[in-house]
Amino acid sequence: MRVRILARSLGLTVLLAGSLLGLAPGSAAAASTDFTIGIPGKTGCLVCHGDPKLTEVKDKKALYISESESLASVHKDVPCVKCHTDFDASMASQSHQNKITDSKKVAGLSCKNCHEHSKQLKIYNKSTHGRMALGGDSKAPTCADCHGSHDIKSLKKNKAYKAEFQMSAREVCGKCHKKSYDSYSDYYHGRAYKTGATDAPACWDCHGSHDILPAENVESKVSSRNLAKTCGDCHTDSRTGFTDFGRLIHGRQTILNKNIVFKYADIVYSWASDKVTGIASAASKGKKTSEGK
Repeated sequence: MRVRILARSLGLTVLLAGSLLGLAPGSAAAASTDFTIGIPGKTGCLVCHGDPKLTEVKDKKALYISESESLASVHKDVPCVKCHTDFDASMASQSHQNKITDSKKVAGLSCKNCHEHSKQLKIYNKSTHGRMALGGDSKAPTCADCHGSHDIKSLKKNKAYKAEFQMSAREVCGKCHKKSYDSYSDYYHGRAYKTGATDAPACWDCHGSHDILPAENVESKVSSRNLAKTCGDCHTDSRTGFTDFGRLIHGRQTILNKNIVFKYADIVYSWASDKVTGIASAASKGKKTSEGK
């Protein structure tokens, strides 16, 4: 076994040397390499990608993969090429240097190769994000963009991670939809969520996840036809008229800017609310401290 691993490691060395010397992927040196990716530990991809300083020369993009994060993920026993299906040793120099494919996007869409996600995939393909991906848009969010990649954990089996993920809308959605996330600032939804209220909705609770569509689409969860039903998931007495208040969820600041009375009333309310929250928080901490003595 050690001999086999050593041979593979030497294969990587020969391959990388060939790349540096400008040998073509089809040359004798490259063809004679018997190297496979997915070897555990420091003898596989992490020979290079385990280096914290590894970056692309041109784009200065970090290429470091944390071994500890990978080993703590649900994919700890999955070989790299199970996700990075566009990579093999015979074309290493070409795929790494000339970027024939976008390895991140290829890996991000490879979940379907192992997981039985046919239902989610069918829904995703009809969504805004899925249509972007099928159309070749490099900015289209893939499974990995939302669920994570090398550090991915199970939302079903890991309750602590599920709670953590629920509060990560800024990283999951806000990195692409910054303006929308910033405008999510009404008292009972956005502001509550951003201050850590676990019962406040994340973006996907209202807009959907695999099935997300523009509000103008009648099938969207936030379309005028479906909004009352969506609100009803939390507000059991919601009716069509109830949803009129929905415009405040992302439009609070716009409305305040148009009405000076509301604007200054909001400033006073916010100040008072912060004071009350601060006092309550301090009292809670003081109580816990006294109980711990």
